[in-house]
Amino acid sequence: FSTYRFFDHLVSVSPALRDVNRDRLAGYAPAERFTYAPNVIDAAGVRSRAADPAGWRPPDAPGVVTFVAAGRLSSAKNYPRLVSAYAQVRQEFPDTRVVILGDGEARAELTALVGSLGLDGHVLLAGHHANPFPAMAAADCFVMSSDHEGQPMVILEALALGLPVVSTAFASVASALPAGQGLVVERSVEGLAGGLRAFLGGDVPAPAFDAEAYNRAAVAQFLRAIGLPHLADP
Repeated sequence: FSTYRFFDHLVSVSPALRDVNRDRLAGYAPAERFTYAPNVIDAAGVRSRAADPAGWRPPDAPGVVTFVAAGRLSSAKNYPRLVSAYAQVRQEFPDTRVVILGDGEARAELTALVGSLGLDGHVLLAGHHANPFPAMAAADCFVMSSDHEGQPMVILEALALGLPVVSTAFASVASALPAGQGLVVERSVEGLAGGLRAFLGGDVPAPAFDAEAYNRAAVAQFLRAIGLPHLADP
């Protein structure tokens, strides 16, 4: 942080994270140096890896709707919220399941919660996989239950795979879920349960995500962020 005063531009990955850094790091650099540029997405690479026949996929379950989540099992991801929301929804929609890809310090807590809610066999804690995309592509809907994120690339990866997305309303969600894509719900068990029901009711359609247009906009914003706006505009 002590070196920040020597840089012309301090670039975060989302407007929300820029605002956080500008406020919390005000003692290290002037406010006007804080800006943002979203990450780009290698959509073709994601789709190619999703087709890997050796990649892990959840067991086949004909007629069962699969919700998938992916990310480190940490407090920021708030997977207990997802599990608790699913416990409510499963009472109405028994032909469903949740697959959570990832590992981390919250695994023991999450395992205990799954057992206490009687969801063993219905919530699969699948662990870490170097290539999560085959499992994501095999699901019906991607779900994010986080309290906060920088720019959640996994949402963009889900969009690239054509997955409908249900996400909680953390501050930077708009940086990864463009307007008109997916469903954003309040950060609560009830809100997320409502989002799962909305998908099951057909109210969260598959995305019309244009990865090339997204990347063009991201690169243009990056050029503006580093002080080269003349290269950003056609």
